[in-house]
Amino acid sequence: MSKIIFVINAPPLSFNKTDLYNPEFVDNRLNPYIKSIADSFFLSNHFRKDNTVYFLTEFEGDSYQIVFKGDELRFLGPSFFSAGHLLLRAKNHIIDPNSKKGKLTPGISVNKRNIKWIFEKYKESKWYQIEDFEDLAKDIKLDLTSDTCIFLFGFENIADFGGKITKLSLGSIDIDEQIIITNYMIESVK
Repeated sequence: MSKIIFVINAPPLSFNKTDLYNPEFVDNRLNPYIKSIADSFFLSNHFRKDNTVYFLTEFEGDSYQIVFKGDELRFLGPSFFSAGHLLLRAKNHIIDPNSKKGKLTPGISVNKRNIKWIFEKYKESKWYQIEDFEDLAKDIKLDLTSDTCIFLFGFENIADFGGKITKLSLGSIDIDEQIIITNYMIESVK
C-alpha cells in the first residue's frame, strides 16, 4: 500500500484559543485549512494512519511546516476544534518550545522549512496538484502503485517540479472539500 501525503499551503497562523469559539471567526480565511487537517485523516469515521500532512504556514514572517504523521498522531478527532487546538499547540511551540503550552503532542512536529524541502525529500514520488473543478466528472485514474503519492492543496502557482506533477481537476471549492473528495477518490481506487 502506498503512503499518502497531503501538502497544504495555508495562510499565516493568526488565531488564538478564544478565536476558535468566536462565531465571527467562522468566516476567517484560515478555517477551511484548519478543518482540512481532520478531513485528511478521517473518512467515514475511519482514521487513516497511512496519511501524513505537511501544513505549510507562516508565523511572524518565517515559513514553517507543521507535520502530522498519521501512524503516530494522537488527540486528533474529526472536528474543526480538535484540529484547531493541535495547531495552537504548534503555534505555541513556535513561540516558546520550552513552555507547557508549547509542548507538542505525539505525531506532530514543527520545522522552519518551506515547500522546497518537501520537493527535495520526495522527488521520486508521484505528485498531484489540485486545479479545476470542471474535469472532475471525467474518469480520473490515480496511480497509487508508487511508494509515496503526494497531493498538493492551496497552491495558486507552483513550478512543475521536474515534470513530476500530474494535475487533478477540483477547482474553486473550499480546500477541506477538495481533501474530502481526494480522500474519497483514493479509497475508491484502492
